[in-house]
Parts: sequence; C-alpha cells; structure tokens
Amino acid sequence: MIPHATLTVALAVAAALSLWTTGVAWRHRDARSRAARWRCS
Repeated sequence: MIPHATLTVALAVAAALSLWTTGVAWRHRDARSRAARWRCS
C-alpha cells in the first residue's frame, strides 16, 4: 500500500511536469511563428 502523502506528491509532480512541458511547447511554437512572420515581412 502506497502512503497517501507519497501519492499526493507524485500527483503534484506529474501535474507540474505536464504543465511545464505544455508551457515550453507553447513558448517554442510562439517563438517559431513570430520568427516566421518576421522573415516573411
């Protein structure tokens, strides 16, 4: 049986990691589209 605290910490870490990867992906996509727009103009 896994202790409740360990489970909560694991869930929090997983949520933070997924949020962080989403943020990085969004920033990367935004920077790429901005660079493409700058090149086109």
